[in-house]
Amino acid sequence: LSNLIRVIEWTCFSTARSILFLSQYSRNKFKAFFPFKKSGLHVIPGGVDIAEFRPPENSEGIVRIKRRLDLPEDRPVLLTVRRLAARMGLENLLSACAMIARRSPDFDFLLVIVGKGALENKLKSLVADYKLQDNVRLTGQVVGEELPLYYKAADLFILPSAQIEGFGLATVEALACGLPALGTPVGGTVEILNRIDDRLLFKDTAPEVLADRIEEFLKNPLSLQQLKPRCREEAVSRYSWEIVVDRLEEEFYRQANPGDKNRD
Repeated sequence: LSNLIRVIEWTCFSTARSILFLSQYSRNKFKAFFPFKKSGLHVIPGGVDIAEFRPPENSEGIVRIKRRLDLPEDRPVLLTVRRLAARMGLENLLSACAMIARRSPDFDFLLVIVGKGALENKLKSLVADYKLQDNVRLTGQVVGEELPLYYKAADLFILPSAQIEGFGLATVEALACGLPALGTPVGGTVEILNRIDDRLLFKDTAPEVLADRIEEFLKNPLSLQQLKPRCREEAVSRYSWEIVVDRLEEEFYRQANPGDKNRD
């Protein structure tokens, strides 16, 4: 069956005039997998609703959101939105939080993990083993209008992917809310964050590296918070659905009208 699926895939790849990818990383992975396809490979990133995912109106609005979500008002809130699976790097993130709690007990922070998945019980066990019950909260899945509220209430977003991050929609959602995001140098995350500031990229995926960079933020949050306007600007100019749909429409038009040289 797997061989039949491979034949079908390669037939589709060979005959397609255009193949779209969410990131240059995904495009490169495809070229390594299917080296015979030389043209018609285009990168069009994912989109975000910039009206729904937008910065809070003011500090009073942040307070109201934190109270609604039962989040602390007197300590930094770190946020990650992930499917709870091994490649997402959540175990490394918890290990990093444990390091910070041990060596800098004065840094009183809360890490909020939004999402569900097969790793949930293991993560809960790690929280207990590391004695992080006061520093980590697993919310489970959050959908609808409540999800943007978590981004608006947070002080920092963290994407700790350990491997294979094709794009990273949660990172873009954070940026659209004007929330600075730290991400590991894995896959499409590099393309997203490097365009804003290379300080947003961890040097590695190791827990020690995560701990050091997060601790730097806790010591001097202004260093990244000053990037808030730039984060929002990047999301609006590159990842808004209006921009993404326009690019998709242009590509569909080119494929439907291959002889039209006047279409931009």
